Amino acid sequence: MRFAKALPLGLLLFLCLIQCEVFRKVEIRKSRYAVVPRPQKVIEKSGEFHINADTRLVIYDAGQNLDLVVDYFYEQFAIPTGFEFNRVSQAQNNVIILRLTNESGKEQGYYRLHIDTGVVKISAPEACGLFYGLQTLRQLLPGAIESRDRVEGVDWQIPCVEIEDWPRFPYRGMHLDVGRHFFPVDFVKRYIDLLALHKINT
Repeated sequence: MRFAKALPLGLLLFLCLIQCEVFRKVEIRKSRYAVVPRPQKVIEKSGEFHINADTRLVIYDAGQNLDLVVDYFYEQFAIPTGFEFNRVSQAQNNVIILRLTNESGKEQGYYRLHIDTGVVKISAPEACGLFYGLQTLRQLLPGAIESRDRVEGVDWQIPCVEIEDWPRFPYRGMHLDVGRHFFPVDFVKRYIDLLALHKINT
């Protein structure tokens, strides 16, 4: 009987000791690459790319229609930053490049993201890969990029990195129960936007 009464207390003390030991050993540091889901391949690099009023946009569409991807870029990045991202045919520095490649045999949604101090380059064999690359770029920027109004006084810097990514699973989805809980249209649209941010593909 005494053993039965003492068991919960002893178990609680044991768990407390384990937790204290875990917290003592774990070193918490903020990651420069807070991307969700974690990309398949990440090569960390030093330095940052700074988006400013002179940053330009280059599109290599290989004859395919990228209007929706380009429209998304301007909606997501031009509004909060207040920058125009003038589109040019080519540039060597302070430029964001979206490029469709002729690669075959890649997973749907595959993309490469290359960021150094002078250029951001997103390349993919399909438009959806470029779209996913823009989602990763969005996550690497300061949180103010989520604003739907212009934000002043933000250093729009992106950590330099090499990322190669594709969906780990062919079906990645989320469930929204609108049968028992009713949501306004604006909420559902925001929900879909957040799914896209995290590359939920179905």
